[in-house]
Amino acid sequence: MPFTVEDLNDLLALLEKHPEWKERLRQVLLTEDLLRLPSAVNRLITSVDRLTEAVERLNQWQQTNEQIKRLFEWHQQTVEWQLETIRWQQKADEWFNRIERHLAELKEFDRERYYILRAPAVFGIFVRKGRDPRNEVMERLHDAVKKGIITRNELKALRDADHLWLGEYDGREVLLVVEVSYTVSQEDLVRAVQRAKIARRIGYNAVPIAAGSEVPDEIWEQARNFNVIIMSDGETDFEFAEQVIRQAVGLEN
Repeated sequence: MPFTVEDLNDLLALLEKHPEWKERLRQVLLTEDLLRLPSAVNRLITSVDRLTEAVERLNQWQQTNEQIKRLFEWHQQTVEWQLETIRWQQKADEWFNRIERHLAELKEFDRERYYILRAPAVFGIFVRKGRDPRNEVMERLHDAVKKGIITRNELKALRDADHLWLGEYDGREVLLVVEVSYTVSQEDLVRAVQRAKIARRIGYNAVPIAAGSEVPDEIWEQARNFNVIIMSDGETDFEFAEQVIRQAVGLEN
């Protein structure tokens, strides 16, 4: 007897009334592999979900890795910029140092020029009949070296004085040994004293002078201890200066 549509409808109606029959029917109609298909699909879905999560984590890691890479590149660029800035700063410091040295040299030259060009007026407050005695002084220096009175280094030291000015004070010859700096320092005082001592050894009544434009207060005090006349743009403590000169020519002890 053939299986008709009415029979199928009856079967379906029975299955609706008895759901537990569905599982038995599937076992009869389907192969074992097909029966396992739903659980395999579930496992596949789970695997796909896990794979999706892994891919998402990989994408996040790649994004993070790219960010790290960009951050590292930015850091390298920053370091290079900093190094370049340091190099430029060093060059700028060198330029500024050169400029400062040149300015200092120009200031020194300007002060030396001032005291040389204005020597008759500037040193005329101390001595009369003033003149530049370098030729005469060099002759005496060479003679003194030959006689063993001074050394050749001492000759060079007095020769290198910034300025020499010879004149008269109260009828007695006086040699002014002048050291010039824009800002007078203790080194200027020492050089003036040492060079004046050499001049005395070759027969001059020598007076040390330290001249400049700026004179710190402590240098004024040290100059008194060194018995050095200080001049600031041509101005000085005249009473102290006259005392030093009178001692040099033997008018005071």
